[in-house]
Amino acid sequence: MDSKSSPRIGVIGTGAISEALIIGMIEHCRCSGPIRVSVRSEQRSARLADRFKNVVIDQSNQSIVDQSDMIIFAVLPVQAAAVLSDLTFRDDQTLINLVAGFSVPEIQKIVSPLTRVHRMIPLPPVEFGLGPLPLFPPCEEIANLFSGCGKVIQVADESAFTSFSAVSGLMATHHRLTATVTKWVTSRGVNAEDAAAYTSHMFHALTHLESKASPTHLQKLARECVTKGGLNELALDQLEDLQWFDQVAERLDKIEERLENFH
Repeated sequence: MDSKSSPRIGVIGTGAISEALIIGMIEHCRCSGPIRVSVRSEQRSARLADRFKNVVIDQSNQSIVDQSDMIIFAVLPVQAAAVLSDLTFRDDQTLINLVAGFSVPEIQKIVSPLTRVHRMIPLPPVEFGLGPLPLFPPCEEIANLFSGCGKVIQVADESAFTSFSAVSGLMATHHRLTATVTKWVTSRGVNAEDAAAYTSHMFHALTHLESKASPTHLQKLARECVTKGGLNELALDQLEDLQWFDQVAERLDKIEERLENFH
């Protein structure tokens, strides 16, 4: 892969995350080279090809591999081993695996003679150049390529990478919390659009504040919002009494366990 030019990229498995990543790569990482995408999902592939002139739909996964320097692999976990086993790779290529539950050594055994295998966890906001982007093992060239898509976190330990992957299992919970608060505000007679705007922008602003805090300060932010007899105390103390936050940690344990025993 020539660092002085945009690599030829192939994407096998064009689901929601792949679509968001491709948009982020083109609009925020300035990936101007060809990006070949698999026909599945047909609707997403067609949408990307219509939107970007450098996106090309290919009917054959092997053709994508043959014409790419970097392959982004993003099929369903149950399909991953079988799809990779049917493909022939070169030793000068790089494979970035987005499929949960497959370690780098496991993938390397299947894709030999290709040895440069990495894992990455893009979340939907990469479409807008936002969010964390864990990368294992570390690679400056790949980190630089995807830096416009979000905060690249180079991870030296694959077990730590698994923990990051587990945290991504809280996306739906976050959205449910925002939706619940918005619904409550709306039930008080507030215009639904105003309720949604206030709630989503409040959480967005708080998350921005968290992103600027040190790890030590981050642990103190909740209590810094609390004054004796104040509004935040009413909610936080009750949720702590219910051990709600302990239950969140327990759910993360379960998710991590599933990732470690995925197949």
